[in-house]
Amino acid sequence: MKIKLFIVSFLWVSMLFAGDTGKIVGQITDTETGEALFGVNILLKGSSIGSASDMEGNYIILNVPAASYTISASYIGYKTITITDIRVNADRTTTVNFKMEISAVEGEEVIVEAKRPAIVRDQTASTTTIEDDDIVNMPVNSFDEIINTMAGVVENENDNSGIHLRGGRSGEISYLVDGFLIENALYGGMSMDIAKDAISELSLITGAFNAEYGKAMSGIVNIVTKEGTPNYHAGVTTASDQFGGNSNNWGTSRNIINVSGPVFPGIGSIANFNFTADFNESKGNLWKNQLPRDVLTVDVDNDGMYDAGEDTYAMADITSNGISDSVELKKGGLGRDRHF
Repeated sequence: MKIKLFIVSFLWVSMLFAGDTGKIVGQITDTETGEALFGVNILLKGSSIGSASDMEGNYIILNVPAASYTISASYIGYKTITITDIRVNADRTTTVNFKMEISAVEGEEVIVEAKRPAIVRDQTASTTTIEDDDIVNMPVNSFDEIINTMAGVVENENDNSGIHLRGGRSGEISYLVDGFLIENALYGGMSMDIAKDAISELSLITGAFNAEYGKAMSGIVNIVTKEGTPNYHAGVTTASDQFGGNSNNWGTSRNIINVSGPVFPGIGSIANFNFTADFNESKGNLWKNQLPRDVLTVDVDNDGMYDAGEDTYAMADITSNGISDSVELKKGGLGRDRHF
């Protein structure tokens, strides 16, 4: 049984590292006059992160963990504005400007949905980023399969040597998880595995790396794990081939558990956690030890009908002459092969 256990994103607000946070900047002005507004309160909802505008109406929020946020601007005498779906990417600057309307009396809150910019101005390197909303809809089971869907990635499946970027070796790629370098010191490549459900965003950087990156020639794989939520959430996903009877049972199953919430109940703005566990199990039986029942039933005498009974033959081109030969399958005492 191969077990993958991941405990991720148990982060305090002060525990922020390079490579996994971004920043939000912008300007706040009056809708009618265009004048800058001083002292406007900016807050990321569901967190204790915020800022206030200066004399020129500018504000900046640093060390924002990569994720999607709802940001609000409030000012006395003006309507409160809330913008949803603001995406903050690692090592990038997200610009959010506000134009506020005067409200003589208390009015309704204005909600605006953010749109992703077509061009990222502060992005100097060739970068491809896939976010958690996209990962959910992708037909992948692991983080390396996510990387394989990106342009410019080549995987050598014959020798299992990993992925290659820009014609370089697999050991010339640096892997970062929440700002930490995670590498196999002997052979290169990533030294650990990350459950895809624990990934907030995955970026592939090729060429013209920023000064903060190093020890790489071909590219950078930067993974940011999910942050905890201010409220408790839990989810379980299971998949197995053991629901269709023994004829199609290979003894494989997968179970994924997600738990997220505040470390201290009722105080979600101080410290949150995110826990993801991914369990894979496979009996690992060799094809001579156990095969599904429908594979064991073949047309041995070539009369056009499947032979009933205790047939123990399968068809394979043993002599490589283009003709399938009947192969006797002997039950052995190999038992289970479990990988931990």
